[in-house]
Amino acid sequence: MRRAAVRGDEVTANGAKDVGFFTGIVLSVLRYPPEAADPEGSTQSIRVVSISPRYLAYRIVKLWLRLLAAFAVEETLLHTTLKGPVPFYAKVAIFLLIVGIPGAIGSFVTFVEYTVRSYKLSDRSLRIREGLLFVRETTMTFANVQNVSVSRGPLQGLFGISDLVMKTAGGGGGGERHRGLRPDLHVAHFHGLRDADEVRERVLALLEKTKGTGVEPAHEWSEASAAAGPALVDALTDVQRAAAAFRVAAERLPPRA
Repeated sequence: MRRAAVRGDEVTANGAKDVGFFTGIVLSVLRYPPEAADPEGSTQSIRVVSISPRYLAYRIVKLWLRLLAAFAVEETLLHTTLKGPVPFYAKVAIFLLIVGIPGAIGSFVTFVEYTVRSYKLSDRSLRIREGLLFVRETTMTFANVQNVSVSRGPLQGLFGISDLVMKTAGGGGGGERHRGLRPDLHVAHFHGLRDADEVRERVLALLEKTKGTGVEPAHEWSEASAAAGPALVDALTDVQRAAAAFRVAAERLPPRA
């Protein structure tokens, strides 16, 4: 079934990213599961929220910055513990071990994970798939969402991307637990959006619509409860009479020796 995308960045007509040759080989070796299932809701309402390619660049730059920071710490410790100069070839070998090789492998893994990451919205819920070695899917219904916000760090601001953060009370399904929140709250992220504010407005509109339609079933239940009120009172009266009769019968029993 064809899926429309909220934005067209690196997303095909069916809402799935194109997978390259080497990426396809890696996914086959890992036996990566097929496309994430659609979230609960109308099939016509399902939209794929695209992840900006800048998010991939952001994550790779962040990875290399961390590796370079680790190399700088190692160089500082090396110069403070060793007396005399360190041979050039040794510095090159250390750089490759700490920065070069991990950076190359990490960049490729980050690219593959970016390729398979997906965000889907329907008129009633959302579904997030992320992870490569350990696949994690998060499902959240709009009826339980309590807060929708946009988060952006300094480095994200340089790349022009933001994260959409949705918090929900427990029991709404599948949200990951987040540090600093109450135990009964969960959180889900749409990472790396270039149009996070636009997607937030869309989610808020769906949230309003979902909670608006959720009032009708509650109203119908209240009417049904009101209609069942007299019958419930009669049943409780019968229980009370039976209890009184049982008490009288118990009082008439002879005392035990």
